Amino acid sequence: APEVSGVSSIADGVMSVVDASGAFVRVTLPSDASRGDVLTLSLGGSAYGTQKIGAAQLSDGYVDFVVTKASLGGTDGVKSFSASLTDSVDNVGASSQVFTLRVDTSVSARTIITVAVNDVINIGD
Repeated sequence: APEVSGVSSIADGVMSVVDASGAFVRVTLPSDASRGDVLTLSLGGSAYGTQKIGAAQLSDGYVDFVVTKASLGGTDGVKSFSASLTDSVDNVGASSQVFTLRVDTSVSARTIITVAVNDVINIGD
């Protein structure tokens, strides 16, 4: 079965505000992948993207898919990816383990703590 993981800044499974404009989810191909197979990356059980496997992908051993916050529905939360490979006669192979990506792009409001009531800090404050 293929293996799904995050690349570089989302390797830890978290998409921050820095990554929201684009990061890569990598699908490592199984050893039995062949030219002409179709790799499907699914998000929450629905197809997110597909790639027909060619010589370049076989040589690399993986396929990268671009993910953005907008392409993931535009909201923060947990997103679950899996992948499967379909051969040239439409046999679907085993699905990968789920890769969970937490989209966390919200910035919390800053809290201001009053140190001195009169805006002057004395030695006793």
